[in-house]
Amino acid sequence: KKEGNETVGVIILGLIYSVNMGHLIIPALVLILVVGILANGFIIGIIYTNSSLKNPKNILISHLCLIDLVGLAFSPYFITRLAMGSTAPISLESCLVQYYFLNLYSCVAVFMVSFMAIDRFLVICYPFLYELKVSNENIHKFMFLCWSLAIIYPTLYIFPFIGSKVCYLVTSYSFLCTGSSIESSACNPDTILFSKYYRIVMIALHFIGSLLIVTCSYIKILQESRSARLSESSRKALNTVVTHGIILLVFFGNSCFMFITGSLQIRDPSEESVLAILRLTADVLYLNVPPAINPIIYGLRNEDMRREFTKFFWRKKTNLVK
Repeated sequence: KKEGNETVGVIILGLIYSVNMGHLIIPALVLILVVGILANGFIIGIIYTNSSLKNPKNILISHLCLIDLVGLAFSPYFITRLAMGSTAPISLESCLVQYYFLNLYSCVAVFMVSFMAIDRFLVICYPFLYELKVSNENIHKFMFLCWSLAIIYPTLYIFPFIGSKVCYLVTSYSFLCTGSSIESSACNPDTILFSKYYRIVMIALHFIGSLLIVTCSYIKILQESRSARLSESSRKALNTVVTHGIILLVFFGNSCFMFITGSLQIRDPSEESVLAILRLTADVLYLNVPPAINPIIYGLRNEDMRREFTKFFWRKKTNLVK
């Protein structure tokens, strides 16, 4: 507990135990950051500069790329902290900012992958209803709702901590502040009671709910694909399911790895470094790998994207020759 000038806050063990690997981690993060920004920015650019590409599916892809850029925004923080080699505790205010943007990213990402699964289900199983009900305008309205909820709901977690004092020096095995470390650092246990249960409920709703939606959608798609009732448009849409399935595997695989490592408890201090490295790996994978891989996967699998990609670089090559 805080006494006199004793330091309080959250010690990020992931940074401490990985500082000796900075010469390997930093170049990898810089490469992922550059690739991710260029790939996501390119896809957003070609979608919104080509009217022929502005359809519901591609609008969803553009918003997925946008939230991927939010995830990549953590990379400069990781890179800076590793380069500085700082082991000083982080204040509660800094932890709350980190946790807010982590939840913003997670919330919109879950909305995106869930609705993309529903979108594929509707266009394959109910193509005529899809053409009647799903429009660019409706997609934009839904995206506005998703971003609004993602911006508002993390504030309900943070609100009880505003103005509260930090009394303890606690540790986070992660590369970031975790919800449990934020709650453990607060002086008043009553302050964190709502936040703790709210955090657990929202995690359950987000990932378990999303996983159920995606699973049900893909079961129905599989059943429909085995029948002879598929229209021509449904058969074409079925090809995009593979792309979305890869995105889902990457996203949910990394999410499960992060939450599993986050629930592990270490009683032997000598094993702290093992858990810290696992959490470091989980954080880097969750916040960096999907944002960098997603646009590449869509660029390779999406015929429209490949065509625009070829046109863009063909024009560049022609201009250089001239």
